[in-house]
Amino acid sequence: MKRTISKFSLIIFLVFIPLQTYSQKQYKPGFIITNNMERIEGEVEILSDIFNAQYVNFNNGNTLIRYTPDQINSWCIEDNRMFVSKTIMEDDEEKAVFLEYIIKGYTSLFTYTAENQEIRYFIQKGEDQIRELKMGRRVNEEGKEVVYQEYLGVLRILFDDCEEIKEQIPSTSFGMPGFKKIVKNYNNCIDPTADYFERKDKSERMFDFEVLVGYNFPNHEITKNDKDAPYDYLEETTVESKSHISFGLNVSVNVPNAKGLSAGLGVLYSNWNFDAIHEHELLAPQEKERIIFSYKYTVVTLPIRIRYTFGLNKFKPFVSAGYCFKIIPKNNMTRTNELYNLDGTMISMTSKPKMVFESRQSGFIVGVGIKYELLKFADIHFEVNYQQGKSDGFPGDATTPDISFLTLKSNMICILLGLSF
Repeated sequence: MKRTISKFSLIIFLVFIPLQTYSQKQYKPGFIITNNMERIEGEVEILSDIFNAQYVNFNNGNTLIRYTPDQINSWCIEDNRMFVSKTIMEDDEEKAVFLEYIIKGYTSLFTYTAENQEIRYFIQKGEDQIRELKMGRRVNEEGKEVVYQEYLGVLRILFDDCEEIKEQIPSTSFGMPGFKKIVKNYNNCIDPTADYFERKDKSERMFDFEVLVGYNFPNHEITKNDKDAPYDYLEETTVESKSHISFGLNVSVNVPNAKGLSAGLGVLYSNWNFDAIHEHELLAPQEKERIIFSYKYTVVTLPIRIRYTFGLNKFKPFVSAGYCFKIIPKNNMTRTNELYNLDGTMISMTSKPKMVFESRQSGFIVGVGIKYELLKFADIHFEVNYQQGKSDGFPGDATTPDISFLTLKSNMICILLGLSF
């Protein structure tokens, strides 16, 4: 067990950490707009949203320069992500930051990720003052602090000139989807023919579908769960687990208003097998008995997980945790007794009735991985996860012996590779 965990830790170190570090040094075509409104083409370093709000590393072909919000007007990545220098209030002080455009039009919507990872939203109508869309806090008549929808008041002030939109304000939810919808509707209300910029990226997809294939490295252990149960040779066996291939699908749902967070359900199919071997000498006559338990079973694994993805660039490291259920539709363990002379010559071999464990297992699953943007609509998915599960022996019937006092524990490292759409 310790060896399994140490291997898992080594894989994390050798695969996940270097890829995460490398991903911080990616560049894409882009440009900056100086304070004199001059456009300069070049390449922009891809950073996390927290750092994008503080500075931009720009390569004009000759020199790599870091610009802060007070040094340039705006910057852009591949005409898809646009940032503009604005002054906002943070910790009761004015602060110059780069806000990212979600919508740029007659009324513009911005987002900003603070150093504490809080995601904030701002709105600006024409050349008016920029305002924050936020939840407010106040003390009620009972002296308790309550949270209220302060952003609704801001929307009522800004959208007072469109009766159709005024009716939509009370039902506007806090967060990206609700704000985007009402700002787009308002811009269309003011001028249906006007063009406006809208940020589009894969993070806005509601669902992600993953096709996966991988290799599993299991470790099985048979233990007695009832100390008063009769002795069985399975208690003192050497288990020889065999690696096997898995393949399947995973569907994840991006959690609204929680950037990078998703919940997923998957299904993985694989065939497992292992041998449990026990040897002992017989006192009379001088012979040696070898007992082989061969266990073959088909496993359908259903992992339910929460995943957090860091960043939205070409390289997207992630961590996940959850619970997995294993359904075992085919389940068969056979017992073979081999009798040898002490010189190794086989005397006889007999087969015993098959033994069966429960047709289900369950346990936790944790993992790390990384996605790489292969195409605009597809990512390469690489993941390493660790799974645990256990099942008790079947009480037995007319054809199978009682092994209900035994428990089969399965610990496994799984390496998966696939495509995410």
